[in-house]
Amino acid sequence: MAESLCILVRKPPYGTIHAAEALRHAGGALKSSLKVNLVMIDDGVYLAKDWQQSADSGWVNLSDALKRLIAQASLLVKNSRQFRVCVQGSALPIRGLSASSLIPGVSLVSDAEVAGLLASADAVMVY
Repeated sequence: MAESLCILVRKPPYGTIHAAEALRHAGGALKSSLKVNLVMIDDGVYLAKDWQQSADSGWVNLSDALKRLIAQASLLVKNSRQFRVCVQGSALPIRGLSASSLIPGVSLVSDAEVAGLLASADAVMVY
C-alpha cells in the first residue's frame, strides 16, 4: 500500500474540475495519514495565487479551499514534511506571478525538486 502521494496539478483552477479534484484528493489523503506533496506546475500554479476573484465565474473559490487545506494540515500533522504544498518556481514569471502573490504556506521548488518529489512518491496523481 502507498504511504506517500504526490498530487501534481497542471491545469488552471477554473474552467475544469481538475484543480478542485486535486484539492479534494489531497484532503482525503491527509486524513488517511499519507505523506502528501501537492505540487503545482504549468497553469496549475494559478491555484496557489492568493486573493483569487472567482465570484463572477460561477466556480467555487479555490484559493480559499487551499487555505483551509493548509490550515487543516497544520492541525493534523506533526511533521511539516508530512504535508507540503509547493509550486514550480520557474512557472511563476511566465504567468505573471511572483512568490509574494502566493497563499501563505506555499513554498517554491525548483524543477529538480519537482522531479525528486515525483520520483520519491509511492503514487502520483496528475490533474
